[in-house]
Amino acid sequence: MKKTFFAVASVALFGLLFFTGCANNSDRNKVEALPTQDKSVVKTSEYNQFQDIFTPAFQLIWNDFSDKVVGRKVEFIGENPQILSDLNEKRLTENMLSKKDYYKTIAPQTTATKKSIEKSIKKQFNEKSQLLDSVNWLKKDDGVHKVLYCMFKKNVYFPKVFEKLPPAPFIAQETSKTYYDMFGVLKNQNKFEGQVLPVYYNDKNDYAVRLLTKSGDEIVLLTSTSDEPVLKIWDKLYAEKLSKKSSLPFDKNSKLLVPYINLSKTFNYSELTGRAIAGTNVVIDTALEVIDFSLDNTGAKIKNEAMMGIRTTALRPHEPQRLYYFNKPFVLFIRSKDGKVPYFALKVKDTTYLQKG
Repeated sequence: MKKTFFAVASVALFGLLFFTGCANNSDRNKVEALPTQDKSVVKTSEYNQFQDIFTPAFQLIWNDFSDKVVGRKVEFIGENPQILSDLNEKRLTENMLSKKDYYKTIAPQTTATKKSIEKSIKKQFNEKSQLLDSVNWLKKDDGVHKVLYCMFKKNVYFPKVFEKLPPAPFIAQETSKTYYDMFGVLKNQNKFEGQVLPVYYNDKNDYAVRLLTKSGDEIVLLTSTSDEPVLKIWDKLYAEKLSKKSSLPFDKNSKLLVPYINLSKTFNYSELTGRAIAGTNVVIDTALEVIDFSLDNTGAKIKNEAMMGIRTTALRPHEPQRLYYFNKPFVLFIRSKDGKVPYFALKVKDTTYLQKG
């Protein structure tokens, strides 16, 4: 993707495409994570970001951690978790994104830094942080504690608003009688001919489409029940179809059905904390991320915030109908125009992120 490359956030994005045819000195070593009793907090051991969701903010601060703090590839002493290997691949970098879509910094863990971050994200995004109160902030720089912080925010809108459709069930492993809000195109297909671009249609359970937005970013949806990490699913789609600009017409035999999606989660990457970095005296005290994503008939909105707290003593600078129905497990990607990597990705495996009708 171009400048505004959005990191494919590896979450399961639920889109139904219906296409027919740091504080006091005494506490300076204390870093508090978000309360674990909060059901919205998911431990890394229970959820792998790169499996179902891929997002930009945490990857961006990890890149800075690797390049500007550690100075090389990050490796722990002892066993390395899979998420470490995934982050070290640096699939997403800041030059793939527009600077207007993100803010990031590395700074001493002081109250002055906190105020600076709050002022910056208010000015750039008119937003408040959900993470800054998760660590104890020092009154003065002790030369030991640092924070890496990033907020990414971007909204993409469809040129033509899709029609709100009657609620429909989501077809997963089990039959559900619950109905969820949907949008799409059931008639007047010619109106959306340049906005809905089918990629392929193999059968009633195997298809993909691209939804174009005003900014040139694309929302890409494909049906999938794969257990592979979300970016591997993307790589295959890109190599086999998107890079070759494969397409089908969106005609009178085609219909589109997509579910409304609402996702709001806080992740505590506990597998990355408290571990010694090989060849350094750096320790990660906290690693947190917040993801807010929504999809409706007008477009998609992403707000993504990430923060790491670290300790170091040496910080370095009629045809037959084609039914594209995404009322079954599928994967959603958003990329910049002709982007080789998506900036957001989501698996929708069940009804967790669907909006009830």
